[in-house]
Amino acid sequence: MGRYAGQAVTAAAPLPFRVIRPRVRARPIVAHIPHGSAAIPPDVRAGILLSDADLAAELVRMTDWRTRELYAWTARLGATRFANGLSRVVVDPAAGRGRFTDDAQEPMARVGQAAVYTRTSFGQQLRREDPSARQRLLERYFAPYHAALDALVAATLSRFARCLVLDCHSFATEPLDSYAMV
Repeated sequence: MGRYAGQAVTAAAPLPFRVIRPRVRARPIVAHIPHGSAAIPPDVRAGILLSDADLAAELVRMTDWRTRELYAWTARLGATRFANGLSRVVVDPAAGRGRFTDDAQEPMARVGQAAVYTRTSFGQQLRREDPSARQRLLERYFAPYHAALDALVAATLSRFARCLVLDCHSFATEPLDSYAMV
């Protein structure tokens, strides 16, 4: 198993997401942390075309490092945190802000970075374009992730009659090359 900055590049059975309840009085806030993990299940890693070194470098660029630490204050405020346990290289739950899986609606699809990435941040081929493999990833990871996030927001709305969803990211000092391509 490779590692970078203390996070697994591949993992035996990483959790697809975690709901982390506050230890203080809950408030109507969901802190959504979609890109804070570098974990990739071994069967998904097998379909990635990059060498281990190239994948590790891509994960450095594509992971929102330290988001759990940066947004720890939300738990002290009473927010429930919803954290993706997998790298966005597996599926990007923030693609189209989770509203759609149709690449025609996602501007980043033009550079191979929609819900299921086919290109790296430098435009290198990440995985083969295989519609059935893409669908399996969406069904296995994207759909359950959004069903759970939607259920958490619905439960928060039911309890408090309002809900603030705070999308939690960290950013590098330089934008990704793929953002300049769009």
